[in-house]
Amino acid sequence: MDLLSSAVTNNVDWCALVCRRGGITDNTNGIWLVTGSPAPLFPDAVTLKSGVSARQLSQVLSGRKACSVKDSYADVDLEPYGFSELFTARWIGQTNGPKNADPTGWSHLTETAELESWCAAAELPEVLPIGLLRDPSVRILGAYREGRLVAGAVANSSDRVVGISNVFQVGGDRRAGWGEVASVVARFFPGKPVVGYEHGPDLDAALAAGFSDLGPLRVWLRSPAQ
Repeated sequence: MDLLSSAVTNNVDWCALVCRRGGITDNTNGIWLVTGSPAPLFPDAVTLKSGVSARQLSQVLSGRKACSVKDSYADVDLEPYGFSELFTARWIGQTNGPKNADPTGWSHLTETAELESWCAAAELPEVLPIGLLRDPSVRILGAYREGRLVAGAVANSSDRVVGISNVFQVGGDRRAGWGEVASVVARFFPGKPVVGYEHGPDLDAALAAGFSDLGPLRVWLRSPAQ
């Protein structure tokens, strides 16, 4: 299995779920484009393969003054087309299963009020679509200690892998938190490799918890002033 390409495809699946209206997949040019406006913090377009044409991407997004691109292989130079680099990150994956025992205190959220509290703790700009609570491919996970939400993550399952995103922890050891997340995801989606992407301290914590570095990605942003 090409774990990197599976991670890219899984992430596009997640973007389509959250953006509600899905998107358009152009396999010829290797671009996924969200239909309409994306949800906050989500890209307008994602590259599906390496070597995508920067000019083609620019043309696809020509009608959008403010937009962003997830350059999945960090090999598209969009600066000449009015974009600036927002951040770089690394794709991560774990194929051998979690090293930690199944932790206690974690649960799968099922109620709207739980989701609202979870999104506030995760510092998201708006509540995720309520329909995700009933989607069989998604688990919104929360860890509770003495009745208080202390950590969380999202898992979305596709054909070959499970993606994790929005991992957060309120205090505590980030490395231990990432180890727990991997174990909880394996409980709900056993036998599948776990993938995602991170940068900064969360990347360090994920690698320390047993994830492997699969390669770089880059996010580009074009604002109305550019």
